[in-house]
Amino acid sequence: MPQSDRSPPAVAPTGPIGYRARPALTICIPAYRATPFLDRTLNALRRQTFRDFQVILSNDGGHYAPEIDRLCADPGIRVIHQTARLGWVRNKTRLVALASSPYFAILPHDDEPAPTYYATLVGTLQDNPGASAAYSDISLAGLQDREGVRIAAKAHTGTLRQRIMDVITDDYPGVSIRAVNRTPPCWRALALQPNPMGDLFVDSTWIMQQAVLGPMIAVPRPLYRKHYHGANTHTEWKKTPDANVAAAWMTHCVHLTALGLGHLSDPADQQGIREAGETRCLTHRPAPVPRWISRACMRHWEETPTPALRRGFQSRVTQRLEVLRHRDLLPAVKDSAS
Repeated sequence: MPQSDRSPPAVAPTGPIGYRARPALTICIPAYRATPFLDRTLNALRRQTFRDFQVILSNDGGHYAPEIDRLCADPGIRVIHQTARLGWVRNKTRLVALASSPYFAILPHDDEPAPTYYATLVGTLQDNPGASAAYSDISLAGLQDREGVRIAAKAHTGTLRQRIMDVITDDYPGVSIRAVNRTPPCWRALALQPNPMGDLFVDSTWIMQQAVLGPMIAVPRPLYRKHYHGANTHTEWKKTPDANVAAAWMTHCVHLTALGLGHLSDPADQQGIREAGETRCLTHRPAPVPRWISRACMRHWEETPTPALRRGFQSRVTQRLEVLRHRDLLPAVKDSAS
């Protein structure tokens, strides 16, 4: 699918984020202990060449409320101070539920989009009316051994079946959690699905939720910078005990597989999805899964016979599919060629 070639030049019109009654884009900032980083992120928004947006910031747990209010004094920023700690998954979902504009995007409180980031991605979605999401490559900052390293954004296009299989077999990094999304008719389609084991891998599960809504377009330019520091959520994940990592990975793969199954009715397609999900879960191939996850799972499962793991996986997929249907989180089943 084509990408927008009509984004404005990279001139930074630094200025306050203005109030708009009916913005085209809502930028959702889930914040938690954000004061050391928030000024840089908001200044990146003030430099955007695309100006038709509003910002909603949810301050999880209400930390440093007066300072947050001072930093967010622009007329186009709405601040919500959550009195109780929600956690990053529920906090993001609260924001998704508030987005009523044609497009919305999640922006972590410590990330830095380039001046043309939103212009490029909104333009890409306008040029591709059937697409559900657009996002760019990400450059990394703050890591001594990976400074300037680029994480490539992966597109998921083609038929619904192709998109579902692509996500299961060939995607893991949560690049698209930062996408500009076309706001779905019901916000629950993009409500983040919690993982009982510390909410690990929820951002990667969300890729499937985007893919079943429509094609996902990747812009192969690093228009976004992710800053690493000691307080990053992903930094803490690597300290998780093996048993919890293995349980979280199983839950993640079960949910991906169940979401895919819930959108297709052809028995051959369903069998292919089940097999692909099992392969992702138990062998971590060919999806680009970090080694720390693979090693933790292998260490924890080393004494469990593979047939037992397979039976457990498939049984949980069937149970999860029923839960999704019971909660009305699946639409009417689509044709596999759509």
